Amino acid sequence: ATGVLTLSGSATVAQYQAALRSITFSSSSEDPAVNAASRTISFSVTDGQAASTAAVAQVAVATINDAPTLTAIDDAVPISEDQGPQFLQLTGISAGPESQTVTVTAISEHPNLIANPSVTSTAQAGTRLLTYSSQPNASGTAIIRVIVTDSGGVGGGGINSVTNSFSVKVEAENDAPTIS
Repeated sequence: ATGVLTLSGSATVAQYQAALRSITFSSSSEDPAVNAASRTISFSVTDGQAASTAAVAQVAVATINDAPTLTAIDDAVPISEDQGPQFLQLTGISAGPESQTVTVTAISEHPNLIANPSVTSTAQAGTRLLTYSSQPNASGTAIIRVIVTDSGGVGGGGINSVTNSFSVKVEAENDAPTIS
């Protein structure tokens, strides 16, 4: 887009310079550099009779990586110790508005209770299947962190990961006594 800014009046040179230095650029585009990685700004002055030669400046426009997405995860329904594998569908997974590679990992903050879960792809876009199990004869509450990371990087203030957590309560069971 092209625009013209006209300043007129009896301000001092310093006041006009300050006004010109305060000009900003913003774009509502998710990728403002797609059409041009820079913008050209031309300045000229006139005294009402003749115009100066234009002074030209290039302004670099950089894209910034938006955060990936992951729908909030509710705490799991309590399970009994030694209950076997549990499955949770993760939804709302994306790189954000960009087209990038996404990696999803899950980490147990209490691996002696629940080992690090596995995360596998599903046929449905934006979803993954998380599988977790309690350790043998263990009970308590574990926090599971799910991290979505995209390939966009963090340069220029970009955000390349989002983390959501949920808890899993593993309830103790009275095991049968043994004779030795």
